[in-house]
Amino acid sequence: MSFSTDVANLTAWYLPEDDDTVQRAPALPHGTDKKVSQKELASLGVLATEVKSLEAWEQDTNLDQIRKDRGYTTYDTVDSHNLPKGTQVKFFTEHLHTDEEIRFLGRGSA
Repeated sequence: MSFSTDVANLTAWYLPEDDDTVQRAPALPHGTDKKVSQKELASLGVLATEVKSLEAWEQDTNLDQIRKDRGYTTYDTVDSHNLPKGTQVKFFTEHLHTDEEIRFLGRGSA
């Protein structure tokens, strides 16, 4: 299994809870000076990897190995740009699951 703390084009940051704009429109792009390093993300349990070909991600051997190693039996894909506005917000609202939440981001952000 190959996760990395150096994934190209992966940027994350803490969103300020006291920012009215963030609270009103969490699905809009927001950037702050509170960037989170990929090492810090990994320490929080956020694991990342890159695929060799976006067009052939379903055949990517690294993703296949990750699914096997972590016991993932199902997955789904979501194009957040095609979702109704209210549905997009759920991706930006903190919530908990009994199992790991797995997201494959092909382009854009979530």
